[in-house]
Amino acid sequence: MEITRTARAEYCELKLKGRMDAVWSDHVASALTECVRAGHHVIAVDMAEVDYISSAGIRILVLHSRQLKSIQGRLFVTNASGTVRSVLQLTGLQALLQAGKTLPAAATTATGGGPAQKITLHEAGATAQAFDLAPGSALRVDWPGHPAPWLEGGGQPASCSHVEFSADMIGLGAFGDGGDADGGRFGEFLAAGGAVVCQPADGSHRADYMLQQGALTPTV
Repeated sequence: MEITRTARAEYCELKLKGRMDAVWSDHVASALTECVRAGHHVIAVDMAEVDYISSAGIRILVLHSRQLKSIQGRLFVTNASGTVRSVLQLTGLQALLQAGKTLPAAATTATGGGPAQKITLHEAGATAQAFDLAPGSALRVDWPGHPAPWLEGGGQPASCSHVEFSADMIGLGAFGDGGDADGGRFGEFLAAGGAVVCQPADGSHRADYMLQQGALTPTV
């Protein structure tokens, strides 16, 4: 398969040529991920020259469509070949199909009445973008522990609480049962959307993570 990426004024276009089977689907996924990391949140996938698409290929389109939608972006399939169009329609994914050869201006706005407002943050070695997805929403703060001893440098593992992170939360802690053995591993962690990432403070300098899956909820 050939994958050609073209950055346009209002969106990024990926032009595919060949078979989008299990082998090449991973390459397409990598190309889509690179587009998002480059800051393109409206992506058109030109599939005029794709003569076959498997379930693996469909999965990649669905996953990235959902990912972009979560940040008020969009993914479209343009110039779909007859084979691709038929498969997408049979699988109920005709909403991904975009008529015409170019992406209309209306497609560059987010669902719900306008593009997401983004702030680009630049730090050494990293670039991040923050999106205001729910203007006017309220932030609720729960404080399960007692920070004073820790701020004074006298906190003890016995005073810690277990917290399940199934929502967007931030805090200080470590993965474990909370026993004395965990006391030397307290590190800063960040939780969002059922994912918790942690930089342990035990000197290993190796980040760790836990994801919400099925009945498993990250507990810190």
